[in-house]
Amino acid sequence: MYCMKKVFIYGEKQYYKNYYIWVKKAGAIPVFSTDLAVAPHCDGLLLTGGGDISPCLYKHGTLCSGLNCVDLNRDVIEQYLIYLFTRKSKAIFGVCRGLQAINVFFGGTLTNIDNDFLHKKAKGDLIHQVINFGGFMQEIYGQKCQVNSCHHQAICRLGNDLFTCSRSEDGIIEAIQGKGNKIIATQFHPERMNGYGDALFDYFLQKCV
Repeated sequence: MYCMKKVFIYGEKQYYKNYYIWVKKAGAIPVFSTDLAVAPHCDGLLLTGGGDISPCLYKHGTLCSGLNCVDLNRDVIEQYLIYLFTRKSKAIFGVCRGLQAINVFFGGTLTNIDNDFLHKKAKGDLIHQVINFGGFMQEIYGQKCQVNSCHHQAICRLGNDLFTCSRSEDGIIEAIQGKGNKIIATQFHPERMNGYGDALFDYFLQKCV
């Protein structure tokens, strides 16, 4: 158990029930706040899912239309939070949009996946197989595993100092990891995998030192 670990989550608790339950179940303390002064006192950062990230942050002109629920204020704040936690060598876990935010921070770009039948956002999660190439995903799940999917953007060019841990069968990057293993992220939603994703958060908490 990691009862003393505090995990910062930008936002208000009532909008992130699944993440609250996931963090509490692991024995950590979820710290929901929009006050950035609280963040430095936490042991790790959890970047949650949400709307699309504005292309103005990664200079990808082909994504100027067809975006969903862009919140530039949140985009900028989360980029700052990634900077804050990386500067202090603290652990970061990105989920879906969180993976995309991490990739953008490290100089990567994103693309829309409207025509991808495995990933196209639907009313509920889609289930598909991923192939693991190493890092935390292979360590936890072996060479292949089943994950869920509900997203509109995905990694186009991988950011600097990041490496791919998993891909779907049609080539979408499903998990990434940073140098030193302090940064991990998944394109899928482990907090919605009925306990199957709990091992990922346990791995993350081990890095919150």
